[in-house]
Amino acid sequence: MADYRIAPAGEHKARALSAALSTTKTGKQYIHVIFQLISGGQIDWAGWFGDDNQKNTYSIEALRRCGWQGNDLTNMSSIDRNVVTLVIEDEEAGDHQRSRIKFVNRSGDAIIHRNAMPPLEANALAARLSPLCAQVTGAFKPRATQPPAPVAGRAQHRSTYTPHKGPPSHVMNDPFAGDDIPF
Repeated sequence: MADYRIAPAGEHKARALSAALSTTKTGKQYIHVIFQLISGGQIDWAGWFGDDNQKNTYSIEALRRCGWQGNDLTNMSSIDRNVVTLVIEDEEAGDHQRSRIKFVNRSGDAIIHRNAMPPLEANALAARLSPLCAQVTGAFKPRATQPPAPVAGRAQHRSTYTPHKGPPSHVMNDPFAGDDIPF
């Protein structure tokens, strides 16, 4: 199997170099963006357009994250303004493997929050769960550092462990300890 991976799977900082509206052989419309990875190499991404407004919105949001301004998709002159974080995954395509951009995030974003709660609803939920959060936090308080109180009728055990200070004796007596010989 041939390997055409540009970068290992994971998050990579990048900047868009160029973008152009394109059409597939079957008539599907998309925006083709070429990214320059900060670590080196280039990778491309297709933002799809069609009847699905969610797909259209995602593609436009990705362009905005890159720095695209305005409302004219034929003018991509500002596409290179921002550094973004690309989430790259490995993909099998026939008889070879390649890198594929899964998400285009603002630099520093780990995930895209879809269906975020409106602020009023979020505040109401936070107020309702606040007492529970206090209870759960209380269960994880750090333990006291004082030794436990002696139990009546039990013999007390004293530890005889004394931490050793300094290097082990075999290092102190080793005539080659400071030698730079690599073998």
